[in-house]
Amino acid sequence: MQLLKETRTPILATREHGKRVDYEYERAGTANIFMFTEPLVGWRQVSVRATKTKADWAVEKAGLLEGRYAACPKVNPIAVWEVKEHYHTTTFGSRVSGAIYETLLDGMELDELRENEGVDVKHYLMVNTYKTWWEDGRSYICRIIDMLHVGLLIG
Repeated sequence: MQLLKETRTPILATREHGKRVDYEYERAGTANIFMFTEPLVGWRQVSVRATKTKADWAVEKAGLLEGRYAACPKVNPIAVWEVKEHYHTTTFGSRVSGAIYETLLDGMELDELRENEGVDVKHYLMVNTYKTWWEDGRSYICRIIDMLHVGLLIG
């Protein structure tokens, strides 16, 4: 997620006009959101981290397994959802290429889990912004389609 900072104070609403906001902003870094959910029981947990590394993912999963699911003899997730959002970044190619590579690795790990452990975890990918993916990133869309064809993603 991209963090934004207001550069100008909004003008409050009056009887004559609504609140006026200048859409100029300053980039204030990024954050990574880890969300775990059980929709059928109405539960979700959200964590925000500065990075998204294998170590961060392991810490988040360990927190779930040692906390909410500590009494469960076996945990069987049914889906992994990934959201890739890259809004007009200056380093578009490298960031999107990295996102595609992460998605490929996640799909391969889930495929290995399916083959070796018999656990079928669905892998969904959501991409955002027409311009980023359809106008600037067509070659990356081809990679996503390739992953769909080999079964590493669910269409």
